[in-house]
Amino acid sequence: MQGSVNSDNPKVSIVCTTYNQEKYIAEALDSFIMQETNFPFEVIVGEDCSTDNTRKIVQDYATKYPEIIKPIYQEINTGGFKNLIDTMNACRGEYFIINEGDDFFTDKHKLQVQVDYLDKNPNSSMCFHPVKVFFQDKSAKDYIFPTKREFKITKGKFNYETLKKVNFIQTNSCMFRRDTIDCAELLPNNILPGDYFINLYYSRKGEIGFINKVMSSYRRQAGGIWQSCYTDPDKHCLKYGLEKINLYYQASNRFIEDRDYWYNLANREYNKVLGIYLKLRAWDKVELAKKLFPELSEENKYTDDIATNLLIKKSNHYKNLFNIFLPISIFLLLANILLIYLVFAHSKFN
Repeated sequence: MQGSVNSDNPKVSIVCTTYNQEKYIAEALDSFIMQETNFPFEVIVGEDCSTDNTRKIVQDYATKYPEIIKPIYQEINTGGFKNLIDTMNACRGEYFIINEGDDFFTDKHKLQVQVDYLDKNPNSSMCFHPVKVFFQDKSAKDYIFPTKREFKITKGKFNYETLKKVNFIQTNSCMFRRDTIDCAELLPNNILPGDYFINLYYSRKGEIGFINKVMSSYRRQAGGIWQSCYTDPDKHCLKYGLEKINLYYQASNRFIEDRDYWYNLANREYNKVLGIYLKLRAWDKVELAKKLFPELSEENKYTDDIATNLLIKKSNHYKNLFNIFLPISIFLLLANILLIYLVFAHSKFN
């Protein structure tokens, strides 16, 4: 564990967000505690009002390691975005790492290695390393990320320009040189993947360092956001499609020098997502997409015309059913009234 250094002035902040991860959170926290460093570090745990035993586990670790574990307990379930923002804003370190509660470090020197790199390379705003990706249910083989695909696309050059083409950084592999701005200003709401946006933001502030050593693991498990992206893409799109459009749309507003590049990606994603919504007949999602992204809707007349025609067709279908069943309903109502009247009249007569 870390040496006895004044923990009131941490060199590194580990940002750990967690919700209903009682099966995994202890492994993550243990992987932080085991770090051997010549500097103090802190672990800011954002516990988002879990309904399982996650909060109790965090409390136990905070009691045992009060100098390191600094929990933030949300009073209500705020959702991933606000929990992350609150946790990031509590950081005090010169550098920070984001690690979700179901992932963990595997090398006890990870923090020291990355801090040494950033200390020696002041032009670097961030540095990352490969990670081991494994499947909790053993449904597929483990692999190392970035894969050959990412290396082929980037040609081994890691910078903003290549990051635009492919996100080659897994979340808990990266250490950032912390900015002092409010993280709510850094990270737009309702985007996915949020870590990609953070990577892009910091890659524009300096160089991206690469340390060719596997020092953490990324867990693929059924409860993870991205698992359904592979097992049921349509269902994943139905749930997160708008956030994926918004990632590119917000990038076009934030990274002005590349506005056309990101706007075109937003346009393409809008078409893709809307196509799936139409296939699934998710009319409410179609209308919401048009409302949230009027510019993109205006430029995608083809898909929007399809959506409009299908909505009109659906409306006409219900209108026809209404026209058929209304007279029948009225007839049945009058028949019932007449029947009641006859029964009443008969009983009175008798």
